[in-house]
Amino acid sequence: MHINFIRKGLFILGYSIIVISGGLCVAFLSACNLYRNNVNTSNAVTNSIPTGVKNDDRQVKQDDTTKAINLYQKFLEGKINAISDDGDVTLDDIFRFDDQSLLKYNKYVFYDINGDKIPELLTSQISDCIFIFTVEKGKLFVWHDMISYCKILNNGDALTTVLSDGPPHISYAYNIFDYNGNDKFNIEFEKYDSNEDGKYDKKDQYYFDEIRVSKQEWDSLTKRYLNIGTDKIQWKFYTENIGVQ
Repeated sequence: MHINFIRKGLFILGYSIIVISGGLCVAFLSACNLYRNNVNTSNAVTNSIPTGVKNDDRQVKQDDTTKAINLYQKFLEGKINAISDDGDVTLDDIFRFDDQSLLKYNKYVFYDINGDKIPELLTSQISDCIFIFTVEKGKLFVWHDMISYCKILNNGDALTTVLSDGPPHISYAYNIFDYNGNDKFNIEFEKYDSNEDGKYDKKDQYYFDEIRVSKQEWDSLTKRYLNIGTDKIQWKFYTENIGVQ
């Protein structure tokens, strides 16, 4: 009798535990659903925040761009000078006004070189002598300057090309700049028309980073540097009388 009583008690106790456990499971699942709904709602609100931040960033960049271009315009009008490590740089330092035949080589363009979405000022003169200016803390600085025979590529890098004689050869220098305009990477390569037959073929000499290579190797190694365009950089002409065009 006692055993039956104990069994009956255990059965009732087990049943109660199952009922209670079931209730707890239902409550737990309800809480999970509520949490999930709250998370989804929270995510929906959170996902809307970056758009506003990006808009603010775009507005800041637009304001900075306007300020930069205004400063560039003042420089191009001869109203202010630029700062360099060697002293002030004036408009007369970068453009030629002393010879009418050279006015056509005075060129400029606004183009983002360092990737911060704010354009730099690029100026060019005869022999492709290039100055690059940027604005920092409301002042105009020389970001980088290249002596001659240089062109700025669409990706912001620079390629210098020099044609020489004895024997005829072409020397190249490819430069990559860091954010502040310092040289980050430089590679040089040349090809010589050794037999002076007016063409560069496998009979001629080729060098890449001062190492003698075959024509096939040279073509393969230099392709990545020589196939970058310049079409995105739309140069404008500058003349003393007319000013900025």
